[in-house]
Amino acid sequence: VAAVRSSEGSQQITWSESERALRGTKGPYGLDLIKRLVGEASSHLQEVVSASGLSSLAIGGIGGSSTGSGTEAGHVHFVMRCENPNQVEQVRGMLAAELAKAHDSYKREVHGSLVLRGFPASWSEKGLKFVFAPFGGLASVALEEDRASVEAGAGRIAYVRLRNDGGMEKAVTNLHQTKVGDGDLVEECIVECQRWPARSWSDGCVRVGFFIDQLPMHRRPLESEPGPEDRELFVQNLPLADMNPQQLQEYFEGFGEVEDLHLIKATFTEELTGEGYVRFKNHRDAVRCIEALTPSSPQDADPSDLMGSWSESERILQRKGNCYRFNLITELVGMDGSGLAKLKQEAKLKGVWVLSESLQQKDRAAPPLAARQLQFVGKVSEEANVKLFREQLERTLEDIHTKIADRLEKRKRKAAAAADVGGTPDNGAPRVAVAEAPRVNGQPPQPAGSAWMAPPPGWGQPPPPGSALPTGYWGGGWQAPGAGAPGG
Repeated sequence: VAAVRSSEGSQQITWSESERALRGTKGPYGLDLIKRLVGEASSHLQEVVSASGLSSLAIGGIGGSSTGSGTEAGHVHFVMRCENPNQVEQVRGMLAAELAKAHDSYKREVHGSLVLRGFPASWSEKGLKFVFAPFGGLASVALEEDRASVEAGAGRIAYVRLRNDGGMEKAVTNLHQTKVGDGDLVEECIVECQRWPARSWSDGCVRVGFFIDQLPMHRRPLESEPGPEDRELFVQNLPLADMNPQQLQEYFEGFGEVEDLHLIKATFTEELTGEGYVRFKNHRDAVRCIEALTPSSPQDADPSDLMGSWSESERILQRKGNCYRFNLITELVGMDGSGLAKLKQEAKLKGVWVLSESLQQKDRAAPPLAARQLQFVGKVSEEANVKLFREQLERTLEDIHTKIADRLEKRKRKAAAAADVGGTPDNGAPRVAVAEAPRVNGQPPQPAGSAWMAPPPGWGQPPPPGSALPTGYWGGGWQAPGAGAPGG
């Protein structure tokens, strides 16, 4: 989309509004767009029919249904029966106006509001006013039904705006995952209270995070074997439709004791993405798990199968103690923070942070931790910059992996050169060159503890007559018996 939008041609491309409509309240608008277009019991469509003189007007593509030949299944579309071709454009304009109203509702009711979930059907607007009274009171409230939820009462959503925006943070802190209600006017329940989007600032900027293992790693060095400290795996394609988080925990515990299981959520919808981290207590258990998740041959691999790989987050947080013997944190952040400053500028971010449980965070404005693993978090003002943020991260990680691969290759060449100089014995250990000890009087040195040998001729005798004595010669004062000795 970004590539086509930036081109100078006349071709236009946008995100699919059909897809967004089909996602309902789970979509980026947080609204049941189809219901707002059609109306209760198709009342809006009937109004269009009456105003335009159509014979009939129907909506298709919902739940895989189609009102046409079948090629439109899965895509929201309208089918009309008319007598006058001019009615087509008239109806198109009327439907576009209804869609514009839905977009205005998002801007007016949803964007920048507080989102309350989990309250029962007995709650009315009066009950909501009671709940939010301690935080400055309500300025407006909009109730939306979540048709995807099958639990009674759990499908209602309230989009709340406070009279004082300064009370929003306090409301989230005090209400989220908290039991509220007085049991009389307001039925007691545990509610969820978050900003919309779920991760955002009061100035409208969105908090967007990417775990390092969510990025593609085409240049990740594969020749580095995992070390005994590698105990964490990044898993994908988790069977969320068939297993809840507790069942997933039990599945991984089949390989060994699990210290931590973190399931990653989507930025805007807070829905589980099917990705996560599982950390074992022992390296051998992690090895057993990754072997079970690795197909015996590439031909047997299915893109939808549960997959696992060694956690790059764990290796980065090991610093130079990782299997690369390379400090990736320094490369990512920069010794003086220049790496983050460059990322912020190139990705057009209002702010950027590297977060992890083991990293000391000095910035008080930093967003809260989402997990113990390494995550990049950006403060994004425009939706288009989310993709730019990810692209810059991918490029940075690719450059670092290339640098690591080059360094590993240099180490390999250096080791090979050292082996060539020293030679390699039959047992594979490098040879050590030992200098030969100097000979004494032409005789090779004797090993310690060898048998006694007679001294060489002339040993212990005076030097020949007339020869000069070397400096420091210990026998320089020797004289033959009777030669000038006293009493000789």
